[in-house]
Amino acid sequence: MSKDKRSHHDMGGQPAGKVELTEHDYAEWERRIDAMNVLLFGIKDGRRLMTVDEHRKNIEALAPGDYDGLSYYEKWVASTADTMVEKGLVRAEELGDYKPLQMMESRLREVLIGKGYLTQQAIEAEVESMRSRTPERGARVVARAWLDGDFRKSLLQNGTAACESLGLDLPGLKLVVVENTPQIHNVIVCTLCSCYPRMLLGIPPDWYKSFAYRSRMVKEPRKVLAEFKLSIPESVAIRVHDSTADMRYMVLPMRPAGTESWDETRLAGIVTRNCMVGVDVPKVA
Repeated sequence: MSKDKRSHHDMGGQPAGKVELTEHDYAEWERRIDAMNVLLFGIKDGRRLMTVDEHRKNIEALAPGDYDGLSYYEKWVASTADTMVEKGLVRAEELGDYKPLQMMESRLREVLIGKGYLTQQAIEAEVESMRSRTPERGARVVARAWLDGDFRKSLLQNGTAACESLGLDLPGLKLVVVENTPQIHNVIVCTLCSCYPRMLLGIPPDWYKSFAYRSRMVKEPRKVLAEFKLSIPESVAIRVHDSTADMRYMVLPMRPAGTESWDETRLAGIVTRNCMVGVDVPKVA
């Protein structure tokens, strides 16, 4: 794609600095706008009130100054409000011009609840569900695949169905599981947004959403992995998988030597979120 047609949201391959391995505990307003989006993306009365593509489009439509100046979830608030207005579900005058955008989250939530599109109970339930979605869910899947060859085969064939067979609900999500081998190391990125197997790994960390990670991982993955203290031999090929609005990836890492007698719980304990993204590998202490 030529430079004049590239959105500032499309970061793949752009020059950037070092990946800062930052993370933070999410504020309640951030969790609420995340929960509201999950609910709006769902089907209500036979339709979706908002799609991932609509949400992404309005993030991309932000002026460059706003795009660069707003935080990750402030962009979500702005995009959600703009999408609701565009679709005629909310009038702009009902929302006003709240600043900072954390205050707009409160007003937007109030309006959407008042119009019957959402309920406070549903938002609170989704926030609590979000808290329970941690990388331990994905680690359980990996450990089962290491122990059960039939499950491993089904996981690689249809990640969604295999996870659901363990009682892990992945509604509307196509999950593709890619397996590390002695010849191939897999890693996940989302160059256009922050698409990520949240149902299995929880909310993505700051670095996964960062400009540096999203831009450089597709261009120089070996160098980026080195910034995570992960050295991949030149003899091993690196495959980078770019997530989409309707497809998520998860890495099935290699089982470390010395774990042959371990049970599922102990195995799951060495599988971290970063292992399932592909920026680390399981380690035996």
